Order: sequence, then structure tokens, then C-alpha cells
Amino acid sequence: MSSSSSGCGPLVVILIAIFCGTLGVMTGAGGLYLYLSQSADGLEQLNLGRPAAVTEATSSATSSDEVYAMAYPITDTLQFQGKIDEGSVRTRITNERSAFQRCYQRILDKNPDVRGELSLQFTVSGSTGEVIAAVTRDNYTNSDALADCVTGELKKWRFPAPETSQISVVRFEALFLPFRAEKG
Repeated sequence: MSSSSSGCGPLVVILIAIFCGTLGVMTGAGGLYLYLSQSADGLEQLNLGRPAAVTEATSSATSSDEVYAMAYPITDTLQFQGKIDEGSVRTRITNERSAFQRCYQRILDKNPDVRGELSLQFTVSGSTGEVIAAVTRDNYTNSDALADCVTGELKKWRFPAPETSQISVVRFEALFLPFRAEKG
């Protein structure tokens, strides 16, 4: 009498789970941005309207609509290299969303059509915990000013110094979408 097992082994299940999780993270933010940017009514379905174009004769102050900055740092896209407290990084990114929104609002006040995703990377000193470098890896907003402002904010950050003197590198994505509030 031979014994046969049915089903997948635990290693196969773990590999499938990792693959599905990675695929979900990769398609989540990118898929949302692609849908919003290419669908004619994608923004309207999510109650996000396209911002009104501001002409020289009409200022945003006299426009019937206000455009507000919505910044979404996507913590599911976080990637870590080196020893750093991942929890403190997640908390900092979440807490600093308002700084990203302030950067974005300054850009929207000048150009209400800016929207998209930034792929960001920063390097943390292993001896001090200070951010010693911050760069934009990919810029799908077509706004260098937004990328510069956000990386400037990243450079102000500081984390608990890890137990090693080696640097740590953190990568994540952030989505920037305007929200149009209609008056009246």
C-alpha cells in the first residue's frame, strides 16, 4: 500500500504567495495611474475631476473650482537595502504625507494639470541615521519642480541610527492627484 500526497508543498505555496504579492504591489499603483490617465472618465468615476485650465485672464482665485493636492505615498511599494528600522521608515513616510501635499499644492497653484507618480529613493547614513541623499528614480508627473521639492523634504529626515555603520537605501512610490472641489 503506497501513500500519496495531494496538493502543493509548503514551499510552492510560499513561492506562489510571494509572486502574487509582488505582482499585486507592482500593478496596484501603476495600474491605478494608468487607468486614471488613459480612461476618459476614470477620474469622474472616482469623483476626481480634471482641473480647469487656468488662463492668463482667469486666475484660480476667481475660478468656480478649487484644485487641491492629494499625495499618496504607497507604503506597499517600499523596498529596503541594508539595516534600518522598517517600522520607523513606514511611520515617517505616512506622517510626512502632508509635506508631500504642500509641495504638490505649490505646483498645482501654478499648473493645475500636473499629476502622476514619482519613484523615490533615499540613502540613510548608518552612523547617524540622517538621509544623506535623495533622488527621483522615475518621474511620471512631468514636473521637475515637484520632484525637487519632494526630494528636498526627504533630505530633512532622520532615523534611529542602525547598529551598523553601513548605509541603507529605501525606495518607494508616491502618487499625486489633483482633487477638484466645485463651489456652490
